[in-house]
Amino acid sequence: MEPVTIVGLVSGIITFIDFGIKVAQAATLARQAAHVVIPELSELEHILDDIQRHNNQVSNDPSVSEQWKNLRPLVSESEKLHEELRAILLKLKMPEGTRFKSLEAARIMLTAQLKKGDIDKLRGRLESLDSRIRRNVSTMLQVDQQSAVVKELKSLREMHQNYNINTEFKLDQIRQDIHVMATNKEVELAALKERLECLDAERKVSKQQTEVLESLFFQDLHRRFYRIPESDKYTSEWLFNRGKTSFGDWLEFGRGIFWITGKAGSGKSTLMKFASQHASTQSPLRRWAGPAKLCTASYYFWNQGFNLQKSRVGLLRTLIFEILRSSPSIIPQVAKGRSRFDSWERAELESTLRLIAEQDQLPMRFCFFIDGLDEYDGMEEDVVEVLTFLAATAHIKLCVSTRPRSVFDRVFNLPANALVLHNYTMDGIRSHISKTLLENDMFDKLEPESREGIIKKIAQQAQGVWLWVYLVIRDIRLAVNRNEPVEKLEQIVSNLPVDLEAYFERSIQRIHPSFRREMAETFLITIEEVQPLPLFAFELLETERRDPDYAIRAPVEPLNSGTIRSSRVIWADRVQNRCGDLLDVSDGAHPTFLWHPVDFLHRTVRDFLRDSYSDQLKRELGSASDFDAPLSLCKVMLRLLKGLPKGRFSEEESFNRVVRLVDELLYYAHEVEKRSGGNDGGSSNSYPKSTMVALLDEVDRVNSRYAKYARVSSHWTNVRDLPRSRFLSWDEYHERGRCDFIALAIQARLTRYVGAKLTSSPDEGRTLMGRKQGRPYLGYALRPLRVTPVKMPYHSVRDDAPVDVVMVALLLSPPLSADPNQQVYVNDGRTVWALFLVSCLQMNRRGEAAGSEAVKEAWLGACKLLIRHGAREDCFRVGNWDNFDESRPRSVHEVFGELFGAEQAGVLSRMMEEEAQARRGTGWFSSWGPFGWAAQGLAWKAA
Repeated sequence: MEPVTIVGLVSGIITFIDFGIKVAQAATLARQAAHVVIPELSELEHILDDIQRHNNQVSNDPSVSEQWKNLRPLVSESEKLHEELRAILLKLKMPEGTRFKSLEAARIMLTAQLKKGDIDKLRGRLESLDSRIRRNVSTMLQVDQQSAVVKELKSLREMHQNYNINTEFKLDQIRQDIHVMATNKEVELAALKERLECLDAERKVSKQQTEVLESLFFQDLHRRFYRIPESDKYTSEWLFNRGKTSFGDWLEFGRGIFWITGKAGSGKSTLMKFASQHASTQSPLRRWAGPAKLCTASYYFWNQGFNLQKSRVGLLRTLIFEILRSSPSIIPQVAKGRSRFDSWERAELESTLRLIAEQDQLPMRFCFFIDGLDEYDGMEEDVVEVLTFLAATAHIKLCVSTRPRSVFDRVFNLPANALVLHNYTMDGIRSHISKTLLENDMFDKLEPESREGIIKKIAQQAQGVWLWVYLVIRDIRLAVNRNEPVEKLEQIVSNLPVDLEAYFERSIQRIHPSFRREMAETFLITIEEVQPLPLFAFELLETERRDPDYAIRAPVEPLNSGTIRSSRVIWADRVQNRCGDLLDVSDGAHPTFLWHPVDFLHRTVRDFLRDSYSDQLKRELGSASDFDAPLSLCKVMLRLLKGLPKGRFSEEESFNRVVRLVDELLYYAHEVEKRSGGNDGGSSNSYPKSTMVALLDEVDRVNSRYAKYARVSSHWTNVRDLPRSRFLSWDEYHERGRCDFIALAIQARLTRYVGAKLTSSPDEGRTLMGRKQGRPYLGYALRPLRVTPVKMPYHSVRDDAPVDVVMVALLLSPPLSADPNQQVYVNDGRTVWALFLVSCLQMNRRGEAAGSEAVKEAWLGACKLLIRHGAREDCFRVGNWDNFDESRPRSVHEVFGELFGAEQAGVLSRMMEEEAQARRGTGWFSSWGPFGWAAQGLAWKAA
């Protein structure tokens, strides 16, 4: 219920009063003239019904209880007046079919004369009701009153201001007009009612705008922007010199994409931030926009940041947010019916962007600054596709920046619209070095010749890399503040590695020996993390050194936020002691919960540690160390899960926090399995089976407890949103409340864990398989798609397939012996095998398998396994396939051809026929050894 629903009740009462007064006037005239037309009773009753409907709505809404208390007597009085008016009207109406109309008219006039006193009293009561409703309206809309209506209008105004929506906020003026009208007796009630209806209509428009924008906005939208250092205007204004670059001409006259490229650390992000805000950017862009309103916005990809800072979804949400914020009038056309609680999927965002691009009457022109395309967490071709689509629109152009990449070079490298940054920064770097060092009083006191020599040497060695300049200036200032002589300062410059990676390695070597092992553990954790960890996580690493089972032993209770906040300085110092300045502790909240995300100084640090230095870090641990970064991250996630603040598990925000932590934990658990032979079916002793089983069981126990407290009747995994099939109507995901933790573990590809739970006791495993309702476990292995609030890098970091063939082999083989032909009644009785084939078709037709050999190989391997275990040729004739479009498959052979081509399709078809003949001839039986499922999972490539 919305607080402004009470406006509908007020409007209804006003309508009744206005109509009632007209009725009373007509009744008065009836005693003077027989031809007076008395208003219809049905109209009066319709008005009263409307009052009752609004009254029932408002009376059940606690947020408007005070206003309703004031209006309740008016509702009661309206009901009484209705009955009395109704009685009089019945006596003053001429019956239909009256034969002696003159005689009946005389009766009506006489009745009206006799009822004169009653009519006058009714009219007086209606006029009194008029005064009372005006007072209520005036009070309800006074700014200093804490009414629900005023609170909602105030909330909408604040949201309007927070999002800087480019439209006049009319509600305050309308509210003020109504207040003035309500206090002026000369204003007719009909005019007052019309203005109230105008208030409600404008409120709905404003509410839709703010809700759509709220659904697009995300907490980290500007986090990267604020972390990028400000540019000294004297070092970057060359960008607008039309004698040096074509940037100014592109701003004023150009279209499409302007590309800024440069080596790592050359200052691309700083320049993009400078350009996006500078007045010399805005002036030519306004001339380009002409009479249209100009909107500029920026997005900064950040690979070491949170999910929406490095994804296509984050980019699309940001761009659409900025467009709709600037042109809110098109929201009903492009985002109709969305609320602030609706999540956006990529396909929906892309569809919305297309609708926006098709708006011919858009009174806006947009210039977007998009930084760090090379930090996009996905295929570079994907982000190029989005940008080229946008740039093809006449009212949109883009300035983008990247490191040199062949994909970007082929598409963006047009000499008139491109700039290689490190070729332009020599003068700016020298100016910045001079200005920054001379601001230091100690440096300024050096001999002029010495000062100039140091400045010149730094500028020469910088090679256009701003990050290197920042690092060397920091070291020089530190030394000069400690009274080091000129010779030492010169030595610092000479000895400082020009290569960034050499500099990072030197920084690591300078860490005190007593901290080296902890340094290695910390860096190994940070290069494995899916997103930056809160500072508290590094305290948990210390706890793990004392008690490896700390996360399992920890109680399920909210963490003490006061204690964690107060330890910020201590743990920030300890991180610096162990990692130098290569990690940076930020202020502010973490997107999941807690505070102070810990990030790398620069993306180049993470690249260096992950790509060039990870082996050295492992050697720092020592040969006897059993440290496992993904396992430690599993423990961190479990501890955070247990320490979540109190909240209702069934509420979206609370449950999304749980899902973020669980999904991240499951990803790290998958990494533990991959690195210890868990995905090859072998019996590697490096897999910590007992620890992982206990840890994952604890995850299930903790969340089951949360669900129980929230009175969630089904297993907690069923609260998760289900994937929605947007392209093919026949690829559906249903649970009907029948999901469980083993199913989720199968989706997360935890083969070792699932094997331990289902095969340790074969009888129990078969029982669990048989008892599972809804989707069979094999169905989760073949269609593992799930909705996750945070994108996990299963596929983005490496070419992992969406189907784990070893998991499929485990479930098909004895003792579990899953049936590929099992009908899935939550999917209208279609079989597991058929559903797998259509899900492959959906991915293939969306282009998600394009260019990925791993995906096609996994599909092919799964098909071979399923055929060997009895998958039937007639699967598309089993179950309900009615009312599906013509694009649905007609035969398995048709699917094989579309997915794999004619040659492989022939192989699969022959295999299916051979298996069918063997079963018809001898009866079908398959015998496997104790690790037969693993061998089958590994053998599919050779088949």
